[in-house]
Amino acid sequence: MRLLRLRGSRNYYTHSIIQTLGVLLFIVNFGTGIYIGIKTRKLINYHTIIGFLMFALVWSQPITGLVHHVLYKKGQGRTISSYTHIWLGRVLITLGMINGGLGLRLGYGVTTKDEIIYGVVAGVMWVAYVIVSVHGEVSGRREKKRLEALALTKEGSHDSGMSVA
Repeated sequence: MRLLRLRGSRNYYTHSIIQTLGVLLFIVNFGTGIYIGIKTRKLINYHTIIGFLMFALVWSQPITGLVHHVLYKKGQGRTISSYTHIWLGRVLITLGMINGGLGLRLGYGVTTKDEIIYGVVAGVMWVAYVIVSVHGEVSGRREKKRLEALALTKEGSHDSGMSVA
């Protein structure tokens, strides 16, 4: 959402399509993880417990996102569903990065070097994600203030017209 900066519904639909593809990949990975966990008898551990938790929570994202979209279009402002959707998404992204690293410990042939490389790449991606998120929030607030000021200016210019007596 923050990188594309599309206007209106295009932003919403693009975000929805990308996230749907992400959830489909998550379902495939989740199923693969369960299969491997059963096969190796390593189904109960920190990585899979976090994965199950994330899998349960990710299903609230489309619901809160849709409620946000509908309410935002009505009132042009964020609601509790907006903040729930945004912050749960941020938590899930962060938790997913952490859980990916934890899952490496379950793999065969994974070295400390591999874990360090994953940690560095995930850390750089997380920092980039935070920077984009903060930039998006700040520029979004600036844009909202600019549009509000523009609306007030236009409203004031209509009121100052000549009146017929």
